[in-house]
Amino acid sequence: MKLTVIGTGSSGNCYMLENKYGAILLDAGLPIAKIRNAVQDWSKIGACFVTHEHGDHAKAVHDLCKRGIVCYMSPGTKKAIMEKRTGPVFWGNNMETIRASDLVLMDTGFTIMPFNVRHDASEPLGYMLKDQETKKILVFATDMVGLCNRFSNVSYWLIECNYCLDLLVKQRQAGAITDQLFVRIAGSHMDLDALAEYLVKNDLSKTELIVLCHLSDTRSDEGRMIKTIRAQTGCTTIAAANGLSIDLETVQP
Repeated sequence: MKLTVIGTGSSGNCYMLENKYGAILLDAGLPIAKIRNAVQDWSKIGACFVTHEHGDHAKAVHDLCKRGIVCYMSPGTKKAIMEKRTGPVFWGNNMETIRASDLVLMDTGFTIMPFNVRHDASEPLGYMLKDQETKKILVFATDMVGLCNRFSNVSYWLIECNYCLDLLVKQRQAGAITDQLFVRIAGSHMDLDALAEYLVKNDLSKTELIVLCHLSDTRSDEGRMIKTIRAQTGCTTIAAANGLSIDLETVQP
């Protein structure tokens, strides 16, 4: 499998996961032109799986649907996206709803199972993806304050590490953010310590790579995050960056 980071962070999130049969998109939170430039060959895109309705994750859903790309999401996310849409609308039959634990089998050789996450959105989801040929599993979870699920046999994690709590506290103390925003961030996003605590509760014996995503521009410390997660889990850890492309099969755990 190959992972391409088309966009990550508050400015927009979109990832592409490929195998030799095709590809899928994970979130669509960028202008369609940026996604188009990164994808180039639209014929290989089997679908897009959307985590929730916020613009930095769902901005291009309507444009993808117009292009004939099926976008999967929860019923709550679909309702919220459709209610927000202004201007000319054409969804066609390209918005499919799924719920936690449903299975989606793609012609591209991926099997996808959604799971619930906790975030201030309408029925947000994370996704577990399995390459049917290699049997490798990737877990994708972003914009969430916590996960109830525990996973095993996961080869790759693409998971949010949004902020460091001490940096968030310093911002509030300095008046850089309001108390309201402080509460909102702390109650809806995963911080470094919480992520480390969560990951070690899972069976990481098959994990080859952890990719930290959706790092805040002003409340994260990439070096500290990588070092901490690597030390806590014993797993190779990197941070996602716009334009990063990783051949997952060549990663050295």
